[in-house]
Amino acid sequence: MSRLSESAAWRKSTFCNGASACVEVAPLADGMVGVRDSKLGDASPVLVATAAEWEMFLAAAKADTGCCVLTDRIRLDHCGDGCWLLSTADAWPTALEFDDGEVRAFLAGVREGRFDYPAPREAGDGSGVDGDSRGPVGPYAAQESSPVSQ
Repeated sequence: MSRLSESAAWRKSTFCNGASACVEVAPLADGMVGVRDSKLGDASPVLVATAAEWEMFLAAAKADTGCCVLTDRIRLDHCGDGCWLLSTADAWPTALEFDDGEVRAFLAGVREGRFDYPAPREAGDGSGVDGDSRGPVGPYAAQESSPVSQ
């Protein structure tokens, strides 16, 4: 088990409806964001992106092109036959593999803001918060149960 996986507060979209096979996302130290496959739990490789890279990826995912989500650093590619690969530029060729249902639930959560993490604050900026320790914000923090829209 990776120490990174053990200490992170992993969350998945409430659109997974309790399923064990979903994309999991967690805010990490120093304003980084980690992504892993819940099917593998702590044994999953963890893809890591900066908060800015993650924000760009979420914006691209919300645009919903249907076949893939691409930014300079993070990719979600449809491989055909219900297979999707999520990867980052520094981790290639390591990629996380998801099926159509897992990606549909993840993208529904993205559109609902469930993976929007606040940008890290600078110490002494008057916010009372140092670093990115606030965790998820918005509807993602609520953990309500919703069906996956298709």
